[in-house]
Amino acid sequence: AQVSAPKLDISAPFEQVLPTTGWLADPSLLTARGNFIFVNDTDCFLPFCNKLVPKSRTKGFTLYSDVNLTNAVKYGWIATNPAGNESITFELNLPTTKQQRPACYAIHLAILRSYRGMGQFEVVVRDVNTGIETLVDLDGLWNAKISVWSDNAIITDYDTKACTGHCTVQIRTKPQLPERVHGNKVKILTLSARECLHSSSA
Repeated sequence: AQVSAPKLDISAPFEQVLPTTGWLADPSLLTARGNFIFVNDTDCFLPFCNKLVPKSRTKGFTLYSDVNLTNAVKYGWIATNPAGNESITFELNLPTTKQQRPACYAIHLAILRSYRGMGQFEVVVRDVNTGIETLVDLDGLWNAKISVWSDNAIITDYDTKACTGHCTVQIRTKPQLPERVHGNKVKILTLSARECLHSSSA
């Protein structure tokens, strides 16, 4: 007799479930969603890897490893100020046209998510070409008892909010909440961009 796989309950709030891998998808969509043309990372040590270097930052954002084991270090742009108000800005300069059409890019930001000592922050993406700004609130704290790299789609595939090539991405930390007595850490790991789905099929 065949045994049915248990059904996954996806009704729980986002912070109570682990991130999905994204591998169970239509092959064509998976190819488009994996077409990253810009990936800058903080934990990059290979010669062909691109370091994540900010355009500007406050002194509260520092690049260091908060994990220092014998065979493992995990670098990131980290802010821990309980008062918040720390900021770091990155710039993207990508081609602004594709096949004589305005380009379109979806922006992703990878952060550390953990169950202890994490803070809240906002991400503002400003399209320099159009002046459009998109603000997304994120939280590094969740209930899952694991600390893990977590990718977040900041700009999606919608034209009205898409980056058209020249964009800035600013992270601004928020004050520590009174009930979060273990810290206000925000750790930025990777900034990446891929072509919007309609651009990939154009």
